[in-house]
Amino acid sequence: MKKILIMVTVFMVSATGLFAQQQAGDWTIGARFGRAFGTNGDMDLGYAIQREMTATFPTNAILISENNLSNYTFALYGNYAFTNRLAVQTELKFMLNQGYTMNLRVRALGAGSWALPFIYTNAVEVTYTSLDIPILLRFNLSNRAFIFGVQAGPHISIPLGRVEISQNNSSAQFDIKTLATVGFMLGLFSGFQAGPGRVVGDLRFFSDSAIRTEVDFNGWEGEFMRRSSLVVTVGYEISF
Repeated sequence: MKKILIMVTVFMVSATGLFAQQQAGDWTIGARFGRAFGTNGDMDLGYAIQREMTATFPTNAILISENNLSNYTFALYGNYAFTNRLAVQTELKFMLNQGYTMNLRVRALGAGSWALPFIYTNAVEVTYTSLDIPILLRFNLSNRAFIFGVQAGPHISIPLGRVEISQNNSSAQFDIKTLATVGFMLGLFSGFQAGPGRVVGDLRFFSDSAIRTEVDFNGWEGEFMRRSSLVVTVGYEISF
């Protein structure tokens, strides 16, 4: 009987250690990988392309629709727990090839009333990569083995490289004039113990200000992206 009690005690102590959550004063580091959905473009670029094509095809009617692209994202992060429930977190989050497509439809009216309309459709894809740096306040709603909580805070987004505009199997790159944009993030996080750390999941929505570029359409310069996305990621973290 003593052996059984000792074994139960050891198991309970081990389980307590296994499912111990982040405590006040703990540091946590981790990495996550996932996808972002719903990145929005800015129709300023679409109108510029429309003006360019209207000058080339003055008798045509051009309609533009916009489709958002999903993209991959990767984040390295760390946080510090002020209490058992409250922590502040900062990240280096790479948003890879985010963007959208614009569908341009050109309808040729023909030289006479007898001519059948000729419809030409062209898809233009606009993508770029950025480094987002959020500073989030996190509140853990669960004090059990399974963590669950809310997070919110501002972020700064730094464009990396150039914007790429592709159409008809060809592409061109243009300088991005905006050095950085700012925005706000709001979302949920969860996790459970696995080995020395935790498997974590993250769901968040973010929106930020517009990004400008020096895209040259007859000297045009203006906004080409205003992001508003839902991001889903999973990863692993360790507290110490």
